[in-house]
Amino acid sequence: MKSVLFIIVVTLTLTYAVPVDPFVPVESVTAKPEKPVEPEKPVEKYGYNDCMKNCGQPKERERVCGSDGITYDSECTLYCKSAYKNESCLSFVHKGNCSSEPCICNETSCDYETSVCGSNRQTYRNDCALKCAQTIDSDLKKAFNGSCLCVIPLIYSPVCGSDGVNYGNRFSLGCEQKFNKTLTEACYGRCPCNSTSNNNDIFNNLSLLIGNKTST
Repeated sequence: MKSVLFIIVVTLTLTYAVPVDPFVPVESVTAKPEKPVEPEKPVEKYGYNDCMKNCGQPKERERVCGSDGITYDSECTLYCKSAYKNESCLSFVHKGNCSSEPCICNETSCDYETSVCGSNRQTYRNDCALKCAQTIDSDLKKAFNGSCLCVIPLIYSPVCGSDGVNYGNRFSLGCEQKFNKTLTEACYGRCPCNSTSNNNDIFNNLSLLIGNKTST
């Protein structure tokens, strides 16, 4: 018997770790560079320039004189300067251009509590602005302290004033009473008092409150 010699060649695959240079950052060897994260854009706040854009094109007939003695294109542009240029005391004085020697107010701190309402139903930032307006309008008086703004709820509940005027509700009458101290409520319902329409208004308003239901 002949013997056969088999030669077995074994190929070994060796796996070994690549040595890392301690002086080279690991990221430079293993990590790919990432795109930088763009910072979020700050939200642009509504400011003076935006306010001025909303005022539209200037018109000569809309010019007003401010309490700083400067003529503005409109009440809107005056408001923009007052609200966004830290000039809280800047106030409307009168319509039209300022005179060559305007009345000027130098107050630097104003808020809602310093406001006054004129008899022309115009709100002024302070007494000084009202006095400046009085140099143009001698009939102008102070109606009361505070803003002329009066909030009236949308409720139809008419009342008749002693001046013979119909008011949508008692809130509306109350606002008018600030300017007319002698005004009172004549009756509930539309003018004239003790009329058929007046009685119908009372009945209709009561029906809305309790519900107009009939039994069958």
